[in-house]
Amino acid sequence: MTWWENGACRGDHHPDDWFPDTPGSRNPNAVRAIQICRGCPVQTDCLNHAQNTPEIHGIWGGTTSQQRLGMRRRFTVPHGTNEGYQTHFRYGEQACPECREAHRIYQAAKRRIRQRAAQRDEAI
Repeated sequence: MTWWENGACRGDHHPDDWFPDTPGSRNPNAVRAIQICRGCPVQTDCLNHAQNTPEIHGIWGGTTSQQRLGMRRRFTVPHGTNEGYQTHFRYGEQACPECREAHRIYQAAKRRIRQRAAQRDEAI
């Protein structure tokens, strides 16, 4: 038996509850689906499936598509790295302190490399 066969969404529920026309957690259908998900024995499995697939529409594991997008962004930022700093920037977020520090170190290293190259060029 697979996890979705034990889902609380199985049975006498309308599919529109899980795939509302208008996205967001304020839609009455979405609110109903999220309430049903809260008591579901496979909520975690459902959310994991939605994150790993990724499911970009509907209510999965008690979350909306926008909520899952936010979760993916948080989990995909390699915090404490210059790459993480750049990822924050791409998402339009303020970089976390760890990423700001990594970027500061990266910039300082870049300056040192340029200075050494300039000194080497002057010596030639």
